[in-house]
Order: sequence, then structure tokens, then C-alpha cells
Amino acid sequence: MKAPLSKAPCSVLLAGMLCGIICCVAVRASLAGVWLATGAAIFLTAVLAWRGQWLMAMGACFAAVGVLATAAHVPTSPPSVLTDGRMHTLTGAVERIETRANSRLAEIMVDSADGRAVHGFKLLLTVGDLTPGIEDGDRVRFRCSIEAVTFGDAADGEWALIPYSYFYSRGAGAQAFCPGKDILVTAQGGNSLRYLPQRIARDRAELIARSSLNPAAQSFLLGTLLGRRDAVGSEVRENFNALGVAHLLCVSGYHVGLVAWLVILALTPLKGLRGAGRWRNLVAAALVWVYVLVCGAQAAAVRAGIMLSVYLLAACIEEDAQPFNSLCVASLIILWFNPFQLFNAGFQLSVCAVAGILMFAEKLNPFSRRRRVPHSIAAMIILPVSAVAGTLPAQLATFHSFPLYFLPANMLIAIGFPLFLILSTGAVTLGNIGAGAWVAAPANWLANGAQKLCEAVAGQQLRIENIYISDLGIYLVAFALVALAAALRVPYRRERTGLIVMAVLCSAVGLGFTPQPPGGARLYAWEERGRAFVALQTGAKVRVFSENGRNPGMTAEKFFYSRGVRQIVLPEGHKGLPPYLELHKGKNNTPDTLCGQNIPNKILRANTMYSLNEGQE
Repeated sequence: MKAPLSKAPCSVLLAGMLCGIICCVAVRASLAGVWLATGAAIFLTAVLAWRGQWLMAMGACFAAVGVLATAAHVPTSPPSVLTDGRMHTLTGAVERIETRANSRLAEIMVDSADGRAVHGFKLLLTVGDLTPGIEDGDRVRFRCSIEAVTFGDAADGEWALIPYSYFYSRGAGAQAFCPGKDILVTAQGGNSLRYLPQRIARDRAELIARSSLNPAAQSFLLGTLLGRRDAVGSEVRENFNALGVAHLLCVSGYHVGLVAWLVILALTPLKGLRGAGRWRNLVAAALVWVYVLVCGAQAAAVRAGIMLSVYLLAACIEEDAQPFNSLCVASLIILWFNPFQLFNAGFQLSVCAVAGILMFAEKLNPFSRRRRVPHSIAAMIILPVSAVAGTLPAQLATFHSFPLYFLPANMLIAIGFPLFLILSTGAVTLGNIGAGAWVAAPANWLANGAQKLCEAVAGQQLRIENIYISDLGIYLVAFALVALAAALRVPYRRERTGLIVMAVLCSAVGLGFTPQPPGGARLYAWEERGRAFVALQTGAKVRVFSENGRNPGMTAEKFFYSRGVRQIVLPEGHKGLPPYLELHKGKNNTPDTLCGQNIPNKILRANTMYSLNEGQE
């Protein structure tokens, strides 16, 4: 009997679900659109089943599942009385808190507004500083102005500055900003099992803080083992991003896979026992989820845990498990619980990295598995190359850059990081039971070496910046990668040459599709950390104004570059809004079009794009 997880053709089912999710997003989850798409998918399922094409029928059925699941996961919007642009006093429970360099991001389930109970909705709150101390599960009271996140929020047919999918993948239907001084913790963290992973992660962080590791080693261990990016300095994070090893500072598939690999390696002697070798995969899967709990059950860790657990379960059922099928099963499970994860950059990078390894790693290795030593050495070099190749479309679409030194950096990581992880965790364990400071010396030496390396590369050109191509170009690059992977599997030289030529042409044409600036003039208005910004784009040039004189953040700059901007100008004395606009807070009745040379008393909605008559400023 064939193992269902390793042999079932789940790629067809995943393709159907992806079609359903995209269809639901295209119709903006409107009631008529959802029922029309669902009915069409069910009708197609019946037709295919009647014709005996059961596999395609299941794919069509999963398209209906994707439509309904997406519509069901649209977050609850806040009441309209709270989105009038005025300040309101809200009360709710903090479900998750992320600490950043100078701010925090809190997911809060709001249940009370202005002293009255409201239908619960999730709010994504940006806290402008690092005080007061807020933990997961705390009940807080704060005062802020709420902005609803609308499905497919757009103005004049263009996407908003901040896409709704960023919020919907977190289950939030609203956003707000609040300084730390306006937040009051009314009850400390909850004791329910829901917040058990966060409590375990805090306890582990305290153990690390009490260890004899030096500050550099502690910060690296907190950032790499527990995913506490705030513990690592901003310069180190930027250097890691530029070197193409940013995955170390986020508990991702690399960490989870490393844990599973270490467990399987430790249980290698069981492989010689009849029937017992497979069960070490179950032990590895169980310990993987222990690690996911220890690091606080972060979203990226949960995704990686699901993917790896499906593969390990399939390998336990049958030795010749199909990794690509296991990846499809894991993706189906993740999208079932939250279809909007499809538009999450973390999910895209995780899936693309695994897919790239499956497509290229084995075929690019020049040595067979029988020659274990050269095969392992070559795999160490080819693995990061395959992962970067797989994530290339998502990398270009999300970060608009390409790391130049990813290969040597990942090779150093492949050797040094597992050693640092073993030495530092051993030092923390032994140090907390009374061992001397000498146990931390090797880990401290590795951490100091990594810190010196980051200081040495600081300010160097480590990546190609500002690579902006259109959506069609991204699709062509992805198609080129698929064609290249197919060429590695074609036995005939003529077909292989044709696929390689096709891949080169598609990638060259795709990289040539750069965003073109819109005709006329475009006016943008948005908020960053409670400060209002206004920008006027004319062709490939944009002028930015702010009410406090600060420069716009990286998110705004990337948005402008994606709109065909080649030059961002901050006029001299740009503090304050431009003279032809006055920004007022009030009811949300903004017109879609702003016209005229002098525009007094207009209300601008945050994160929205407006049109300005051509030639008018």
C-alpha cells in the first residue's frame, strides 16, 4: 500500500486551492463573487467527476475550498463609529508583541471602546517607543485614532501604500499608532495555555541572561535561537540582510531543520536496527515541536514545523518519501488555517527556498550519494545556491535587492552556526547548574569573531540595490527557474539546450520589465509612527513633505521606486506640508481626486493615493 502523504498527487490539490484564493481576492470577497466562484468550482467538480477525471475533480473541489476559506478568514472590521478620525479609549488583550529597534508592534483583540463593549476585532497597534513593558496576554487600555483596513483598499484603481494583505495575514482588520505613555497595563499576562509558548520563551531568555556568556554571545543566541531580533543591534541585522543570511535572525526552516538533523544524527545507531530506523523521524518531529514552543511559537517557526513534520511523517510511513509532495501537503495545511498567508513574504520565502532546494540541490551535485564525503562537501556549497535560486522571484518582489556574497557567507554559517549553537546552549545549561565561566569561552570566541566580521564588512557594497521589475517580470523570472529545473531532468541534449536558452531569454526579458511612472501627477498621503507625510510625483521624480521635517521610511521609499520613481527629493526647508495642501483630522470623507492649484481644507486619508490634475501643483 502506498503511503498517502508521500505518494498522493497533492500538487494538483494545492494548485486548485491557490486558484480559489486568488479568485476570492480578485472579487474582494463580495458575497455575489464568492457564491459565483464557489458554484463554478462545484459545477466543474461534478463535470470532471462524471467524466471519470477524479484527480482534476479533486483539484476543482479544492478551488471551492480555497474560495470559502478565504472569505471566512477576512478579519472583522471595527465599528464605523470608531473610524471617524477621532481619538478613542480602547481596552483589549495583547495576543502577540514584536519588539523592533525603536518601536513595537502589538496584535490586540479589542473588546471595549469608550467604556462600551464592542464586537471583538483585532487591531495592529504600532507603539512608538519601548516603554512600558508589555507582554503577550496582558490586558491594556490605550488611546488612539483607528483606521480600518479595507479589503483591496485602493484609490483611483491603484493599490494603497500599505497593502491590506500585510494586516490580513495577521488577522487584523484595523491599524493604529499610539505612544508608549498612552498605554496602561491593567492586568498582567494571562495564565492560559494559549500563552504558554511565550512564557516558555521568556523563561529561556532569562536563563540566557543569567549565563556566563558575554553580551555579544547572549545577543547572538537570543537572536538566532529564540528569534529575538531586538536583542541584536540594527547594524548587525543590516549586515546579515546584506550578506544574505538574514534567516539566522528569524526562527525559520533553517533552525527547525537543523534541530531535526541533529536529532536524527544523534539517533543514527538506530538505523541499523530492523524497522527502528524510521521511528527516529517521529522522535525528531516531536522534538521539533518542543523547539517551536521554546522559541515562542513564532509564525515562521510554526510554518517550518508543519512542513518538516509532514515530511518526517511521510518518511516514517515509507522510506522513499516524496519531499515535493510533502511540501504541497504542508502548504495546504497552512493555507487552510489562514489563506492570506499566501501573500505573506515569510511564507513565500519559506516555500520557495524549500522548492529551490528540491529542484536544484540534488541535480547540481556532481557526486553520487555513494561517495559520501565529496557528496556532503558539494551539498554544503550547493544548498545555499539552490535556496537563493528558489527565492529569487520573492527576493526581487519583496526586498528589491540581491546579495553578492551569499555563497561564502552561507558556507561560514553552515560550519560555524551549528557549532556556536551547541557550545552556547551547553554553556547556558552547565552555567545554570554551577559550572565555571570557562564553559562559555568557546561560544564567546565565536560570537566575538562574528561581531568583528560584521564590523569589517560594515559600509561595504554587499548587495545589488534597487532592483525593481514589474509583476510580469517576476513571473518570467519564476518561469525561467522552472525551465532551468526541467532542463536538469531532461535526458536529451537538444531538449536540454532548448530549455536552457528559454530560461536565459525569459530571465533577461523579465529583468528588463521595469516599472514605468504614471502620466501626469500623483499625490500621496500616509502616516509613519503618527507623523503625516505628503508626496507629489511628477514622472520619475517625487517630492516629499512631512509635518516634522523627517525623511520617509524604507517602506515608503520602496513604494515610490515600485511606482517608477528614480529620484526622491526633499526640498530645502521641507518641514511642514506643502503650501497647496492643508492636512486636517476629522471625518473620513476624503474625495478620490484632488484638483486645483490651491487645495484648502481637504481631509487626507492615511495610506491612500490621490490624483492631481496634470500640471497643477
